[in-house]
Amino acid sequence: MYKRILDHLNTAILLFDRELILTYINTTGEILLADSANHLVGHFADELFKSSDPALLINLKQSLAMAEPLVDRALTLNRMTHNVTINFSATPLLINEQVSEILVELQQVDSHLRISKEEQLLTQQNTARLLVRGLAHEIKNPLGGLRGAAQLLDLELHDPELKEYTQIIIAESDRLQGLMDKMLGPNKLPNKKALNIHEVLERVRQLVQAESSGSLIIKNDYDPSIPDIFADKDQLIQAILNIARNAVQAMEGKGNIVFKTRIHRHMSIGRKRYKLAVKCDIIDNGPGIDAGMMNQIFYPMITGRAEGTGLGLSIADDKSIRWVVEKALQKAGIITQSFSNGKELMTALKDDLPDALITDIRMPGMDGLELLDKVQHSHPTLPVIVMTAHSDLESAVSAFHGGAFEYLPKPFDIEEVVNLAQRACIHGRQQQDDAHRASTTTLEPTPEIIGEAPAMQEVFRAIGRLARSHITVLINGESGTGKELVAKALHRHSPRAKNPFIALNMAAIPKDLMESELFGHEKGAFTGAQVRRAGRFEQANGGTLFLDEIGDMPAELQTRLLRVLADGEFYPVGAHLAVKVDVRIIAATHQDLETLVDQGRFREDLFHRLNVIRIHIPPLRERKQDIPLLLRHFLHQAASELGVEIKTLKPEAEAFLSTLEWPGNVRQLENSCRWLTVMASGREIHLHDLPPELLNTPSEKEATGTDWESLLRTSIDQQLLKRKLDVAKQTIPAVETILIKAALNFTHGKRHEAAILLGYGRNTLTRKIKELGIEK
Repeated sequence: MYKRILDHLNTAILLFDRELILTYINTTGEILLADSANHLVGHFADELFKSSDPALLINLKQSLAMAEPLVDRALTLNRMTHNVTINFSATPLLINEQVSEILVELQQVDSHLRISKEEQLLTQQNTARLLVRGLAHEIKNPLGGLRGAAQLLDLELHDPELKEYTQIIIAESDRLQGLMDKMLGPNKLPNKKALNIHEVLERVRQLVQAESSGSLIIKNDYDPSIPDIFADKDQLIQAILNIARNAVQAMEGKGNIVFKTRIHRHMSIGRKRYKLAVKCDIIDNGPGIDAGMMNQIFYPMITGRAEGTGLGLSIADDKSIRWVVEKALQKAGIITQSFSNGKELMTALKDDLPDALITDIRMPGMDGLELLDKVQHSHPTLPVIVMTAHSDLESAVSAFHGGAFEYLPKPFDIEEVVNLAQRACIHGRQQQDDAHRASTTTLEPTPEIIGEAPAMQEVFRAIGRLARSHITVLINGESGTGKELVAKALHRHSPRAKNPFIALNMAAIPKDLMESELFGHEKGAFTGAQVRRAGRFEQANGGTLFLDEIGDMPAELQTRLLRVLADGEFYPVGAHLAVKVDVRIIAATHQDLETLVDQGRFREDLFHRLNVIRIHIPPLRERKQDIPLLLRHFLHQAASELGVEIKTLKPEAEAFLSTLEWPGNVRQLENSCRWLTVMASGREIHLHDLPPELLNTPSEKEATGTDWESLLRTSIDQQLLKRKLDVAKQTIPAVETILIKAALNFTHGKRHEAAILLGYGRNTLTRKIKELGIEK
C-alpha cells in the first residue's frame, strides 16, 4: 500500500536493503535516473551511482553504518545524457533497532528552488493581503470622519457659497474612496471613458483655488479644438491635482499658474508613438525645481519638500469617526456615549445597558469581533452594529456569525448611520428572543462568490444572517446566476457544515426515476432494483439537500415532498417502514413560483413551506460593475485548469465585455473566459480576439430590440471602442435619413406635411433630401 502512495510523490524515492541493493524505485525516481524500475531494481548502489558524485555512495554507506539519517546538498547525479544537481537525504528504517532498509530521497535542485519560490510568493501574497486589509481600515477611518464632518457642517450652513465648499469636501471624499478601492481592490484596470480634458482641468482649478489663499491666480490657455479623450477621470484628476499642488507649494501659495492645453501630432510617449495626443502643461512663476533634484524627481518615494517622504499617506486616529457618529446621532435625538477601546466599554456595560452598540472591527487591544463575542455572551439581547472597511462576503459572514445586528461598510453616509442606529434601538427594546448567540467563528473565505454591486451585498447580508440557522431557504434567480454557489455558502456557514451537502437538479432527472432518486428504493421494488439504494434525502441526513429547479418537480412528488417537510419522514419505494431524517431544504428556481401556483402547476401549500426566507440572485446585467472582477477571476481560474499562462484583457476589450447583457449570466461569462484562454493568440486579449457571437451581439439586438436610445448608444460605444473615425459624420446623416424617410412614408410623400412633423422648414427638408440622396 505505501509503495502505491510513494508512486504519486513528486520526489524520487529509492529503497535499498542492508546490502545496498535497490529493492524499489518510484515513478519520479525512474524519470530522474532515466531508466525503468525493471532494469534498476536488483542493482547495487555502487553500480547506480558509480559515475556520479562520490559523496552519494559515501553518504549512503555512512547512513547504513551509523543507523542515522543523513542529508547533503547540491550533489551531482549522472544521467545518460547529462548531469543534474540534486539534494540527497538517506533515512534508515529500523525494525527491532536494526536497519532493515534505507529510504533515499533525491530532489532535483531546480524543482526544489521552484517550490521554494512558489511558497515564498504565497507567503508574500498572504502578508500583502493582511497589509491591504490594514491599509483599508486605516484610510477609510479618516475618510469617513472627513466626509461625515462635512455633511454635518453642510446641514448647519445656510450660505450657498459656504455650502459649495462642503460639497467639494464630500465629492472629493467620494473620489478618494474610488481611487482607494482601485488601489486596494483586486488589480482593477483603469475605468476609461470619453471625457473633456478641460472639464477635468476646471475641476482641478476649483479644488486648488479652494485650498489656497486669495493671493494665488489661476488662468487657463485652452485649445478649444481638442476632442474628448479616452481616460480614467478620477486618476487623471488626481495626477493633475498632484502637479498643481506641487506648484502651489513651491510658490508658497502666491503667484500665477496657467493651465495650458495643445494638440500634438505624431508624438512619442515612452516607447509608443501616437498620431494624435493632448499635451497639458501646468505653468507657474515659482522658483522652479533644484537642479540636483531633476534627475530623480520622478523616482518613487522622492520629494522636494522639506521632511517629506513622497508617500502621501497619513494614518489618522479613530476619534474622528467616533466624533462624527456621535454628533450625527445626537442631532437625531439619540443619547450617546463613546469609548476609545473595547475594555472601557465592557466595564461601562456592567453598570448601564444601552439600546444598541456601534463598534469598529479594528481597535487598540480588543478588536471588534472579539468585543462582539464578549457582548453576545454577557448581553445577548444587545444589538451590535459592526463597522468594517471590507464589503465582502467574508466580512459580512464573520460579523453576522458573531451575532451582529448589521454590518456597515466604510466610508458611510451619516443618514445611513442614523437610520441604522434607530432601527437597532427599536430592535433592542422590542426583541428579547436572541438569547443564545454563538461566539465568533473564523470562517474560510468563499472566493467563488464575487460581487461588489449593492445587489450582491444584499446576498452577502442574507448569507450572514442565516449563518447560524437551520431554516428553509428559497433562492430565486435566472439560469447561470450562481444559485448553487449561494446554496453551498449557506451550508458551509451553517451548523450543518460538517455534514453532507447533496445537490439535485429536478429538471435533469426523468420523471419516472425522480421518486427513487429522492427517496431511494428497497431491493426488488421494481425490475432492476438488485440492491437497496439510499435516496438523496437519506444521503443528506444531518446536512443540507439542495433542490435545484424546484419548479420542474411533478405534481405527485410535490405532495410527497410536502409530507417530508411536515413530518421529517418518508417511505422509500417498495418499503413498509418509514425512514426519519433531519434535513435542511434549500430550493432554487429560475421560474416565478407564484405564477405557477396561480396556474395550478405548483402546490400553494408547498410554495409557502419553501418560501420561508427568499434570496434573490441578481442577473449579471443588473450588476455590470462586477463584470471586470469576474472576468479576471475566471481568466485566472481557466489558466490554472488548463495549465497555461494567465491572459489579461486590454482596457477596450474589458470595457466592451462590460457593456454586454450576458443572457447566460455568470455561467456564460465563465465559459467565455475559458474560450479566450484557449483561442486568444497572445497573452493580451484584444477586442478582435473576442468570440464572434459576442462581437455581433449589439447588431442582433438592433434587429429585434425596441429601446432605440440604448441601441443607438451601444452602437456608438462599439464604434468608439473600435477606434472608428468620423463617428458623428456617419451616425447623424444615418439618423436623419431614417427620420425623413419615416416622415415621408407617413405623409405619403407630402414634403410640406413631413417638414412640419419633423420641425424643419420646407426648404431645409428639400436640401437634406438632396444631400442625403433620399429617393423620392
